Amino acid sequence: MSTPRSANATNLAGMSEVKSGFGRDFLLRIGRSNPWLPALVFVPYIALTTGYAVQSGNLSAGTRAALVLGGILGWTLLEYLLHRFSFHSKGHEGRSKLNPVHLLNALSSGVHGLHHDKPNFPDLVVAPVLLSLPSALAYLGLITLLSGSFEAAAFFMAGLTASYLVYEFVHYSTHQRRPRTWIGKFLTKHHMHHHFTDPNNYFGVTSPLWDLVFGTRPKRLEVK
Repeated sequence: MSTPRSANATNLAGMSEVKSGFGRDFLLRIGRSNPWLPALVFVPYIALTTGYAVQSGNLSAGTRAALVLGGILGWTLLEYLLHRFSFHSKGHEGRSKLNPVHLLNALSSGVHGLHHDKPNFPDLVVAPVLLSLPSALAYLGLITLLSGSFEAAAFFMAGLTASYLVYEFVHYSTHQRRPRTWIGKFLTKHHMHHHFTDPNNYFGVTSPLWDLVFGTRPKRLEVK
């Protein structure tokens, strides 16, 4: 991945406090992440879970492919929902951190708040594995429980997790690279509009689809 576009991207001076119920220094310790770390963790995660599923399962190739496709499509919605309702959630100061949902939302919104405060700081662009890996394991367990099949859950999560890695690449690129293609320019403009003009809208990063569905893309953005 290329170097930051901003000459002072590594300067964290003047960063404001984030209202998440956690201190800024703590959030910085858990929230900073090397941009390559998600790939180093989740590529083996996909290989191990699907590899074990193949050895122990009996689903057809067509069913496995359909599950992967379902995971890819599922990520587009999950990306939107997480960004809108978890990363931008509020009112965490008085809530109990013993509730795992409140805890995850508080940490996610706090770390994401740092990213909004310093959007071109490279180590605050990708999600910390400390939050993303437990979430992926929880999703895997939940889907296994609901479907009654680890194999089905593993292949669905393979599609979802691979799409998550694409999301991290696209998100990092919108902040750290100058787009050259039309789609790159469009996604960058869409995301920068979220950061610098209207943080209460434009939640999609890899696609504006769910912004269009849920009415959070109030202004059509022209790309030249």
